[in-house]
Amino acid sequence: MDIISHAVLPYLLGRFLRMDRTLLAAFVIGGVAPDLDVIIIWLAQIFPSPDLLLVHRGITHSLIFGSLMALLAVLLISRPPGRDIFRRWTAVELSLSWPVLLMALAGVILHLFLDYLTTKGVPLFYPLSTARFSAELLFHYEVTILLFSAGAGLWLLRNIHARKPISQNANNRLLALFLLVLLISSGLRVEGKESAISLENHGRLAEGPDGDFEVFPDWGLFQWNILEKNESGFQVYSYDFLNSRTVYLDSYPKLHVELENVELETGDPDLMPDLNSDGYPRSDKDPGDSTGPDELPDLEEALSLANSQPKVVLFRWRACDVAVNASRNNGSWIIEYYDPVGRAGMVKAPVWMRERFKQSSCLKVRVDCDQAYIIGKDFADLYGSNDLHRMLAKRWK
Repeated sequence: MDIISHAVLPYLLGRFLRMDRTLLAAFVIGGVAPDLDVIIIWLAQIFPSPDLLLVHRGITHSLIFGSLMALLAVLLISRPPGRDIFRRWTAVELSLSWPVLLMALAGVILHLFLDYLTTKGVPLFYPLSTARFSAELLFHYEVTILLFSAGAGLWLLRNIHARKPISQNANNRLLALFLLVLLISSGLRVEGKESAISLENHGRLAEGPDGDFEVFPDWGLFQWNILEKNESGFQVYSYDFLNSRTVYLDSYPKLHVELENVELETGDPDLMPDLNSDGYPRSDKDPGDSTGPDELPDLEEALSLANSQPKVVLFRWRACDVAVNASRNNGSWIIEYYDPVGRAGMVKAPVWMRERFKQSSCLKVRVDCDQAYIIGKDFADLYGSNDLHRMLAKRWK
């Protein structure tokens, strides 16, 4: 859920419970603390291990590290110069105490609960487990909730900054409206999800589901994405709950291979049974059955190198599922990992959201000989600018 809602709800709830200003501030700080991971995810460049989950909705969205992030935030705000800046803006002087820490922890728990309702969820028990827990009910940023929170937040900020007291009745009415918007949105989502799932039971998709069937919320309140996984790959559908309409979006093979003179998709039924559960060729497959005696081992080695990249591991962890495009040219492999749901979502997403879908739904890796590089900004980060230009000139000379 959006960071504005994570701040507005604990503020309104704390006022409703008649917390004093210090505990209220701690509750709000705890409510937004897990989303401060945007400050530390750059550490992934220094500590690239995927085990650290240094991504948004990663390490700080667990009970342990979310609480540590809230503790750090309270500690910084209770000491100069953070204390002076915070007091100037809120007229609250925060001190480190057990009641303050407990209210910050309560804010973290509220934050994790709200994000649990959204798609892909949170790794609650990290580092004990990286498993994500999600109700798959709301989109990352539910538009109706975001718009209401933004309006309520602006009204609250204007009054707080002007030192204008907000009456208890006004606060309670605003809280009731917030909860009403949340409940209505969630209720419509529950109905929409159950309706989408019923499509599987009644075989109302294009040819009837013949594999695994998953449902994910889309950006629109009545919109859902349906992902069907079977031996031929992935099929993605869009479901409009309001109009009870299902639209086929696209199909994607688990592994699509392009060589200099050969193009192969793992949608071929003769190849699919020989793929492992991740959609990759088994090590005991006869290469001559598909791409030639020398190509498949080369592809297996390239995929192995690419899969070992920390960002690839994290991409797989965050995606609904993963399909792969692999192309070879001039002795190098370009391997693209993409989320079928995210890629299909770009087709119907608003223009202002397409770039976000594009950035979050695919990742490219170049494999040269025995080395793999992330393509994009991170590829340049591995070298200085001049070193990179010299390396590319030498590589493609």
